[in-house]
Amino acid sequence: MLEGGMLVATDPGLAAFAPSSALIGEVHWRGQARLADRDDVLAEVCRLSPSQIVDRIWGSYLLFLGGNGRDAARIVRAPFGDIPCRWIDQDTRVLAVSSPGLLKAFGTPRPKVAWTETLLYLLATELPRATTCLAGVHELPSGACLEVAEEGANVRPVWSPWPFAMDAVASDDPGEAAERVARAVDLAVAGRTAAAKASVLLLSGGLDSAVVAAAMARAGRSFASLNMVTRQRSGDERGYARAVADATGSPFIERLRTTEAIDWDDPAPASLPRPSHRIFRQPSLVAARSVAAEHGADLVIDGGGGDNMFCSLQSVAPVLDRLQVAGLGRGAWQSAREMAFLCDVGLGAIACKLVERLITRRVRFGWLVDPSFLVRDALDLSGQATAHPWLEPPDSALPGQAAHVALVLAASSLADNLPADGAAAVVSPLVAQPLAEAVLGVRSWLWFANGRNRAPVRQGFAGRLPARSLARQGKGTPAGFMAEIVGSERARLRELLLDGLLVANGVADRAALEAFLSDSGPPRDFDFARVLQIADAERWARLWT
Repeated sequence: MLEGGMLVATDPGLAAFAPSSALIGEVHWRGQARLADRDDVLAEVCRLSPSQIVDRIWGSYLLFLGGNGRDAARIVRAPFGDIPCRWIDQDTRVLAVSSPGLLKAFGTPRPKVAWTETLLYLLATELPRATTCLAGVHELPSGACLEVAEEGANVRPVWSPWPFAMDAVASDDPGEAAERVARAVDLAVAGRTAAAKASVLLLSGGLDSAVVAAAMARAGRSFASLNMVTRQRSGDERGYARAVADATGSPFIERLRTTEAIDWDDPAPASLPRPSHRIFRQPSLVAARSVAAEHGADLVIDGGGGDNMFCSLQSVAPVLDRLQVAGLGRGAWQSAREMAFLCDVGLGAIACKLVERLITRRVRFGWLVDPSFLVRDALDLSGQATAHPWLEPPDSALPGQAAHVALVLAASSLADNLPADGAAAVVSPLVAQPLAEAVLGVRSWLWFANGRNRAPVRQGFAGRLPARSLARQGKGTPAGFMAEIVGSERARLRELLLDGLLVANGVADRAALEAFLSDSGPPRDFDFARVLQIADAERWARLWT
């Protein structure tokens, strides 16, 4: 902090003294997809409170409001914005940067790994936290404001999902819900890609990336569709992806995802304050950026977060919502049958679970933790690992609403997990404020109409995508590729993990890792995905130690 203003730095060579205000990133007026003029935005929003600001604009931005002695200086981070803000409090000043690696430019010692925070992160990797896995380094959450005054620094939320989830006029009409969702998808995708010359879409063949393609086409955006193929049959989605590319008029490109393409010495995780970089995604990002260079594109996009935003649940919570809103009638039984079909269980199993939930009257979403391959007492920290204000529902909230809010919360973590490596930007345009506000206002049981998940999306994009894409329930997964990595790299993983930093500092369980890595049979039970996650954390820790 500087007297009368603040120092704004996005890299060591780009710093500016802001005596009153500054805006970094892309911003749109509410309800609009075109980019707003930053000067016009600053002139209007500087007179508003932070809560009013996030209601007036949306996008991916950091807004800096300089103090004048008695007033606090403030930094507002956009809800779901993917421009990060990491900060440290040094008693006489607060430094806020986009990457912890920039702290050294201001004479700050290199942060050390915070091992307890690393353990908390590995217990609940999808839950965003205001603390990071680096000692003394904090994360300004999306939709929050950092205030710095003489008394110190304070973070407070300025956007919450609950007013939208609790909307008294929440849509319970399927047609209205479908129109509402499709309109919000179009707005979010058009807005998040407005500044790009051209884009490369990672088109998986699933519904989420397909609707991104449809929205790109409607907005008239220039994009190429890239489908990553694996050697496993489960990873070959070319038929579905090619049909979507043809329907949206985008060039279709195929690339093979191979374990040989993985660079285990990739330094990208060193730009992150937590071990959120995933090694199995590396070949896809490398290929996408290569295609971007070939096609003159400056943006890579995907359908990330779509399952969460579109309430892809397998739970009785939406059935409970309908029971509480409409009573025990034909509609509730219909929702129960639809959920039974979706979960591939009998109606009796759904009824038993409903009775259990009605007896316990539990509304709060029970965030699952994963203690596998962690030290034995890791579960003792479960409460601390899953603490978040969004997970505390209002008194009159419904269970399905609480579950959808939790899914949206998990989607918001995507914004904090992208490396700042200077390559073509990577954006998940479905994880955006306008879409979050729209989907949370849809009654939870409508997402499962006719026994199909994401029902309003399928209805809203009917006629804009191939019927086979709209009808499919499942999609390919990267599980086969992850299993291939573990199967071919057991020796490397043993060397990396068994005597690694996570074991030495009381985070990972050496015996459990050794037992898994000593099994020469094919990887199974999805433990291979968790072991790769532990390996990601070890690689990150070594880069910071």
